[in-house]
Amino acid sequence: MRERTGIDCRSRLKRRVLENFLGCFIDLEIKGQLPGKGPLIVVFNHNSTKVRYPIFGLVALCSKWPVNKVAFLRHPPGVYGSFPGFLLSSLEILGATGIPTTHGGMRNATEHLEDGNILLMAPEGKGNEEGRLTPGRNGAAWLARVTKAPILPVGIEYDPSCRDLDILTGRLGVGVNIGMPFGLEFSGRDKEQLREATERIMLEIASLLPDSRK
Repeated sequence: MRERTGIDCRSRLKRRVLENFLGCFIDLEIKGQLPGKGPLIVVFNHNSTKVRYPIFGLVALCSKWPVNKVAFLRHPPGVYGSFPGFLLSSLEILGATGIPTTHGGMRNATEHLEDGNILLMAPEGKGNEEGRLTPGRNGAAWLARVTKAPILPVGIEYDPSCRDLDILTGRLGVGVNIGMPFGLEFSGRDKEQLREATERIMLEIASLLPDSRK
């Protein structure tokens, strides 16, 4: 089977429809430059467990790359509920691949990166009611060690006082702050180095967020 190297007409149409949809309901601002290709591990902050609309910022970010090259780590279907599940499904509608965090998810993520693709993930693993940044897990650092892929930090800003249904009133605003890609160096395979690398990742994400979210 011939490998797809770009976005076909259907994917362009999906992207245009989605961007027009987002523009009607959300004031979206993206700051910074995106690398044009992978391998790349894109790390971003988790949103509040009470607010799911910032996922739209992630959807917009995905739409900037050839979507057949993009995958994202996600919890198994049914974890998010109907509305958040719909938001994440919009990534897959675009053509991105959702990799469940169970059933060999890290192995699939590794193969995706080794093929020169882009992976999005939230190192925190889960959100909290306040929407503040919490300590990260070692998954992103582990993937960087195994695949040698660089890390791209992204900070997603939003107003935690807004709720998902405020999309009907046009009150929602999402800011996507893109940092500089960086590499991680490892001299061994011990867990302490993974922890130190994870702390570096979380500091880079924090630098892209307002103080109220740190």
